[in-house]
Amino acid sequence: MKPLFGHGIMAMLVLLFLLIIGSGCMLGGIGWNPGRQMTTTMTPVTYATYVPLTQSTTVANCRQGLTNCNGQCSDLLVDIGNCGACGNVCPGALSCNSGQCTCKEGKMECNGRCYDLYTDSQNCGGCGIVCPSGQVCQSGQCVQNCPGGQKPCGGMCTDLNSDINNCGICGVICVNGQVCRSGQCASGCDQGMTDCSGTCADLNSDNNNCGICGVTCTAGYICSGGTCSPVTSNCASGQTSCNNVCFDLSSDYYHCGTCWNVCQLGQVCSGGTCIATAGSCSAGQTKCNNICVSLQSDNNNCGRCGNSCPQSLSCQSGICKSIYNIGPIIGPVFIPT
Repeated sequence: MKPLFGHGIMAMLVLLFLLIIGSGCMLGGIGWNPGRQMTTTMTPVTYATYVPLTQSTTVANCRQGLTNCNGQCSDLLVDIGNCGACGNVCPGALSCNSGQCTCKEGKMECNGRCYDLYTDSQNCGGCGIVCPSGQVCQSGQCVQNCPGGQKPCGGMCTDLNSDINNCGICGVICVNGQVCRSGQCASGCDQGMTDCSGTCADLNSDNNNCGICGVTCTAGYICSGGTCSPVTSNCASGQTSCNNVCFDLSSDYYHCGTCWNVCQLGQVCSGGTCIATAGSCSAGQTKCNNICVSLQSDNNNCGRCGNSCPQSLSCQSGICKSIYNIGPIIGPVFIPT
């Protein structure tokens, strides 16, 4: 019978061998080999790259209120190249307003272009309405193209300062023997003027009343010195041409100092200046510095000539009073602002 001690040693050696073999298998899984250094295998990590929203590569993410139109952010409410929808281009002079192709305020669209229908003679009052030759577009209507100092009334040119049928305003008729002076119906003409069937005329220069009431100078002639004379570029000495009519600007009521400077009611032209004639002021008015004024209401002549009311005060019944109706000014007054 063999000793038990020998078998125990053999069993321990077998167990140790098995442990070594097992450890080698485990270490081999991570790349270990006896006699060499241990190595490991790592998988690289991929990170996302940040791109700002403002770059063209991310234009699909346009900010609020904008739309991606072929790679560009566009405001469809105002973009004339993308008005209301991508690719909708506003033609001509049209602009994009609230997503619609329209003209700017005060103009209308006619065949893709914008026009002012109140003044355009080719589109007067509506698209394609053309004013006839010799007419212009005013307030959307075709009217006569009148010379300086005249206005169209009922399709004809007239002087509103002297026409008794259109006195001051078209259609205002002077009655009961009145004449039209400075655009107002009045009784009698000023000094130097003659009543010709209700029209105050200067017989020296009026083409419709030349020398005598009712004598009209024909085309190519003007009234100069009370005589119809051929139109020339040069007027007689002391006269000036106003729309091909010669006038003495030093004394002409309708051309005082300059062409078409009409003197006021109760004035005459003297030395090229409109002045009030002696005793010519109407009832309730006073002559102050050659001008007829009411001393009861004129802020520059309140109560007496030359008395000017301070700022924020007005002339009431000949007294400078506050515009807030707190009575006559007799001391410092607080004026609210």
